[in-house]
Amino acid sequence: MPLAFLGIFAVLAAPLQAAPELLADPMRPPAAAPHTEPSAPPPPPSVFDLRAIKIERGRASAIIDGQVVTEGSEINGAKVLKITREQVVIVEGDHTIELKLLKNEIKRRHQAPR
Repeated sequence: MPLAFLGIFAVLAAPLQAAPELLADPMRPPAAAPHTEPSAPPPPPSVFDLRAIKIERGRASAIIDGQVVTEGSEINGAKVLKITREQVVIVEGDHTIELKLLKNEIKRRHQAPR
């Protein structure tokens, strides 16, 4: 019986002795990766300040960064594609930017008749 036990132990312990390199040392520093210069991230799209949209007699215009713009005009290197009552669509490079006006509801208090 002790001989059978010794044989089973040898069979079970063999994989641990055969490949000690498979057991990773948690204290070993990771292999050094080749140093490469990080590529510059693409510049973020510009921030535009939409102040007003005006549509009069079928002609749309908007005030962006203090300048009056119409469809097809350029502002700070970006092209104005479309102006609607709710938003202005601008293309800057590969970025499409939708500028929207904040909804500003005017609430009036109901006054009791005097």
